Amino acid sequence: MLLSSGIAGSGWLALQLIVNPQSLGWVSRWVPGWLPSKGTEQPSKSIHAIRAELRTQGKTVGELLELGKNVSANDRTTVFDLLLPVLEQRPNCQTDCDQIVELRLYQTVAETGSATNEPLYSLVDQIAIAGPEESFAIAPLVNAKSDNQGSSRALPLTSVTRYELSSSQGVWLNLSGKRDRGNETLAYGQIIHYNPGRFHLSKKLQWTSPTGEEPIWKQVTGGSTPELIINHTIGMEPQFEIYQIKPLNFLPSPIQLESISLAESALPQSTYRSALLLARAGLWSTSLKWLESLKGKLPTKDWSSVAQAQFDLVRWHAQVTQVQAESSWASPSQQVLANLIDGRWERALQVFQSSVIASHETAEVLKADVGRLENRIKAFEQTGSNKLEVNAWGALLVAAQKGQPAAIAWLKKLPKITTAEVAQITALTKRLDPAFTDNLLDSNASRIIGTVQPLAQFNPSDWSLPPNKEPLQADQQTWYQMTVTAFHTGDRWQSNAFSNLPTGATALWNRLGLDAAPTVQIVEWQSQGEAQTLLATIKAVRLQGDRLQLLVSGNTALVAGNTPSHTLAITESALQWLSPDVVSLGDWMQQQPKWTAKAISALTQELQQTIAISAWNDIEPLASNWTIQLANLTGGTQPDVILTLQPDDLNTLSLSPGRSPKSGWTQPKTLIFSSSGKLLYSELSVEKGQHYRAIADLGNSLPTLIVDSPKQYKLLHWSTKHQQFE
Repeated sequence: MLLSSGIAGSGWLALQLIVNPQSLGWVSRWVPGWLPSKGTEQPSKSIHAIRAELRTQGKTVGELLELGKNVSANDRTTVFDLLLPVLEQRPNCQTDCDQIVELRLYQTVAETGSATNEPLYSLVDQIAIAGPEESFAIAPLVNAKSDNQGSSRALPLTSVTRYELSSSQGVWLNLSGKRDRGNETLAYGQIIHYNPGRFHLSKKLQWTSPTGEEPIWKQVTGGSTPELIINHTIGMEPQFEIYQIKPLNFLPSPIQLESISLAESALPQSTYRSALLLARAGLWSTSLKWLESLKGKLPTKDWSSVAQAQFDLVRWHAQVTQVQAESSWASPSQQVLANLIDGRWERALQVFQSSVIASHETAEVLKADVGRLENRIKAFEQTGSNKLEVNAWGALLVAAQKGQPAAIAWLKKLPKITTAEVAQITALTKRLDPAFTDNLLDSNASRIIGTVQPLAQFNPSDWSLPPNKEPLQADQQTWYQMTVTAFHTGDRWQSNAFSNLPTGATALWNRLGLDAAPTVQIVEWQSQGEAQTLLATIKAVRLQGDRLQLLVSGNTALVAGNTPSHTLAITESALQWLSPDVVSLGDWMQQQPKWTAKAISALTQELQQTIAISAWNDIEPLASNWTIQLANLTGGTQPDVILTLQPDDLNTLSLSPGRSPKSGWTQPKTLIFSSSGKLLYSELSVEKGQHYRAIADLGNSLPTLIVDSPKQYKLLHWSTKHQQFE
């Protein structure tokens, strides 16, 4: 009977030790060490006594931090748990020199000191504190190849705060410090957990944040227990560590913080593994789309809690990259980078091509890339996906860092690349050439476009010269009158209406930027489309109402076969000529069947109305050898197609069997089709009488068509509003 009672009592004691160890405080008086408490090892002391004791050790105390009510470690009375930081001065320090070197856990006691009636505190637990090593704290900011990886010295922890979370998980504390590094403020620290049931303080993890932010608790995975989030973001690259509370087989502290990792796939599906590959490379939004698609197809039972945690980690990052991509940025290069980080390859290309400045800034970004864009491109390729825009950015990256020949070689090694795609992407890489941007970015350069006509004679008194210019003399040089179509004011193009310009010769000369470069290029196109250029010098200027004219002289005259009544004239920095890549129409038709179905139908109708051909099949053998130019004229993600029919081609079509020839064709005729095959421009019908000459970049969002009309040269841009060239 006594034996069975003893066994039962022992079982009861064991159960109480597990469920409610505080209720067995009396056991410690009879069996020392039975409970995990240091409260019985030292007498209770007042805060003054504690402070005096620490002072003898060269230390001081920080502010007491209340941790909540508890049951005494010595008996069953209700007490308060208090955290006391112990401070020590750092050597060779001038300001903010106190660092936390120890955390002590005290409990209030019922008795008070007989002399002063001060509250007494019983020491329950204590842990030594040392900050993280410098190498750990600065690791997110340091390039792996850098010589400055940081030292092993411990950085000081200067602050302790409590997180206001549910008491069911104990008490969570944050020890932190800050360090200035250049223009950045780095935050670092340790997460401490207090288990009131075992009166136990424990270190759970150390952290660092290059953003200077301290860890926060927030529900990420949708459960009732929040997660700890540490921000490792650098610049526009989001990077968060998210920790979940997990059980730990250690009685004094039965929980731990476990990071959500993407290293191992939670599901066996190849799509899931590929999505994690994209996420690890930083393509968070693309990864999220793949995961959402797969999750929608799988039964609920097959979607594990680990998969959900990985899903939520990806979603957390994707929310940041999506906001960045949709925000307005101060510079085009930031807009390009934000779109690339979010995997918006097409949109990034559009911004890259939107202006000369955008191309120039993007070139600098690509040169400085240390692998983040390259990793994204490689990851996308490893998933087995093939996307023209991704290949384009791969080539642009190689071109910026190693040159255009290396980019072309890289493109040709791609397994699924076509000749037309190589040509299209190669055209994009030309925008990285410094020669493409330098002139247009020269703020002091004169940028004027107009038309010139030969002058057999002129009256010098009709023209204005700025001071210190030699008087005009009608000598043996060839003279031209240049009528200005447009000039760049420094931030925009002004065209046609010039009545608001200053009338004084000096002010007008300076406004046009002619002091820096009074040279003009006179460009004339031959009958087959070849350009002939003559350099001339601007001598004088005059403003008559809205008409702005320049007097120009050259050493030689143009000798074109058919000299028109007007010829294009531009200053050297006015624009940058674009050279679209050329492919055969036959090759393009084979590679683009959807484009062919729509475009060839429209082309056939144009030819039937003009030359009265019978059917496309009759001319297809001839047409397959025609060449086309590929250029993005309308801002889409795919190139538009420029087909220029030479006079010989047109005359050959006119001599088709059963037809009597019309008068001979002497000028090329151009048709422009969209990437979908829609006819946008035709010199055989709507634009009859005009002659497409070239494409130029004037620093606008889209390229400009240089078109010769009966009276003057026109600069045509695509209007997204009206869906036509204007």
